[in-house]
Amino acid sequence: MTSASNPSGMMNGALDQLMRIQAWRAVDATIEAGAKRYARMQHLPPLLRIWPADLEGAEPVLTASILDRLRKALQQQRRKARQAGPGSKQTGYDVNRHIALLQAWRAECRLWRGMTKDLNVQSRNSTKKGSTCCPF
Repeated sequence: MTSASNPSGMMNGALDQLMRIQAWRAVDATIEAGAKRYARMQHLPPLLRIWPADLEGAEPVLTASILDRLRKALQQQRRKARQAGPGSKQTGYDVNRHIALLQAWRAECRLWRGMTKDLNVQSRNSTKKGSTCCPF
């Protein structure tokens, strides 16, 4: 029986879609809340497994370096998420780490945008497809 001939099937599909939308909104709200409370010196060392001394340097070079490290860590988390898909016994994926990386990414992107806006600098890569804020 197809969903077109089964009205309750269409209703279940609409409810599933609504639940997905609400779930994405909840995750986005969590990421936004964490990004607003983000403190580089407090959050980055354990997240990226670096020493606080590694977070000292000249801006905007330091922020670009941090964004590069965050990008690589996010790529690794996405790979782990795909490998840990349904039915997989892969346990390397950590959803909380993924959210924390996204929170740091969003906060660092805001910092980057503020610096480049202040410097009136436009990155050639900022319009690259999939780019959310910065030259990576």
